[in-house]
Amino acid sequence: MNKRGMTLVELIVTMVLGGVLLLAMAVQFAADARIRKSINDQNTANQEAVVIVEHMTRVMRFASASTISTCEWGLWGYVEGGHNVPGFAAATTTFVEYANISGELRYWYNCSDTTGQYTVIATGLSSFVVTKSGSNLTISFGVKKGDQGTAVKTTIHMLGA
Repeated sequence: MNKRGMTLVELIVTMVLGGVLLLAMAVQFAADARIRKSINDQNTANQEAVVIVEHMTRVMRFASASTISTCEWGLWGYVEGGHNVPGFAAATTTFVEYANISGELRYWYNCSDTTGQYTVIATGLSSFVVTKSGSNLTISFGVKKGDQGTAVKTTIHMLGA
């Protein structure tokens, strides 16, 4: 560098080095954003899976195995009331249904003193299989969010009469 300022070569070298540094920072930022989205998608899938298992366990453990039927899209049957599940009236028998409809797990109930209604429990179901063996329900399902997913298999022991 001379006393009157920078030469053209020095200016070009400085601009190239600055451009390389900016490009490296942009690449790192993009990679961080992809990783963050992937982690968020996995967390969301896991949270949806927890909601499904908790809801079904809370409701179906009071079901009577003799009243529960399963099919390729879900299950339905009767659950004894009075077990602190929202929508259930005390001392009533409630008809419940879990259905995988277009990737949404829908829950339907109908007490003798209410009209039936659907509630979407979770979205992004990639599968939903329920099998019954004695007083046990085995539930297998997958939840997919973005490019991430989680698979769950759990067994619920039904305590109903």
